[in-house]
Amino acid sequence: MKHTFAFFTTVLQKQFRNYCQIELQKHGISHGQLFFILYIGKHPQCSPKEVSVQLHLDTGHTTRALFKLEQAQLIIQDINPLDKRARLLSLTPHGEEIFKLSHEFFNQWDQETLQCLSSNERETLLILLNKIMINTQERKNLS
Repeated sequence: MKHTFAFFTTVLQKQFRNYCQIELQKHGISHGQLFFILYIGKHPQCSPKEVSVQLHLDTGHTTRALFKLEQAQLIIQDINPLDKRARLLSLTPHGEEIFKLSHEFFNQWDQETLQCLSSNERETLLILLNKIMINTQERKNLS
């Protein structure tokens, strides 16, 4: 039976999500919360609105998620000195730990998953996947 690209991406995404769940449970956070931590870690002092836009989430969902992350002492919501009504987001030391740890287990998953490929095959695969990703982003921008 010949599988489609959609099939493979769905299976791999599910496997990666399960792998993340196991690692993240050790630290008391969910897979969904991880994306907030990753974005804030890469964009310190970003606003909640920026997070909503970049993660393609509605503001209500973002507000609830940020509240939970703040309660878990993973992020800090500081008042923006230029606009007292706005907030600026940053990671706490514990949030920074999770941010760094996630990169470690992402790399570990890559190594375990791609160990059946030669280094040339890995490089080719990543080049092709990047090409596909750019194509889908360009198509989305045309819509």
